[in-house]
Amino acid sequence: MEEKWVRAIVLLVLVSGWYCSCCCGCLEEERIALLNLKHSIPPPTDYVLASWGGHGDCCNWVGIECNITTKRVFQLSLNYTRGWDVEGWYMNSSLFSPLEELKSLFLTGNSIFGFMKNEGHSFLSTRATILVIHFVGCMILKFLV
Repeated sequence: MEEKWVRAIVLLVLVSGWYCSCCCGCLEEERIALLNLKHSIPPPTDYVLASWGGHGDCCNWVGIECNITTKRVFQLSLNYTRGWDVEGWYMNSSLFSPLEELKSLFLTGNSIFGFMKNEGHSFLSTRATILVIHFVGCMILKFLV
């Protein structure tokens, strides 16, 4: 009889652990947005983006800080994910739009040349809630509008 209780408790712990890892972490729309952002950044990328993936809690991914109450991303640090010696690229900043509580965005050292047409400057300028955006070393040459 005691063995049945032990099995039941182990099963309950396993099931509750699976449920929490899938449902109690970051918000699904933010996890999807972060994965879309990851796939939009051209290679080569470093260990920061390598930790992003699967069905895990995006609040535990490298470079991401979440609000412990709302589970929303409030800080995103992508500094030096590409390096200085790579070809420049144009960012689609509208990919940040699902991150409603984003307050700090760090993009230093990623060879960002500008923003994709109708996707960059206008989107960032309407995000009054973002308090800190670091573009040091990104060589922003122009906004494609």
